[in-house]
Amino acid sequence: MNIEEARIFRIKNGQLPDEIGTPNNYSATEFNWIPFLGNNPTGEKPHTYRGIFSFAHEEAGQTRIECSGKRSNGILEITVSGDDRVAGYFGVAAHRFTEAIFDTTTVKATGVEEQMGSEIELLKREISRAHEEKKELEEKLNNFRKILE
Repeated sequence: MNIEEARIFRIKNGQLPDEIGTPNNYSATEFNWIPFLGNNPTGEKPHTYRGIFSFAHEEAGQTRIECSGKRSNGILEITVSGDDRVAGYFGVAAHRFTEAIFDTTTVKATGVEEQMGSEIELLKREISRAHEEKKELEEKLNNFRKILE
């Protein structure tokens, strides 16, 4: 089942309201540092995204939900803002906004795999260091016990 079929299935089951549509006024700013200019900060330059959902609601009338996102170093942060009366649509807006980002992006998604791989290696080194410290402390304890006997 592809993403569109899954979305249609959720709409039919009432899990994903279809009234808000897709984000309009969507904009993406995806630039990288220019290497030959020098004095660039370390890490990736954050990519920024903006989108607005405009729709009619029975309580709030004509309303809108604004979404903005920042993506860098494999992490996407999304901010959703709108009228309290349409708060039930915030999750839908975040979901559709994220789909719009990854459907139109020119920047490959850097994975958690790379980040997790380096963290796993760091944890392995910490565990082996802790085992070595434990052995040293056990040896000292055994030597101390021999002295006391």
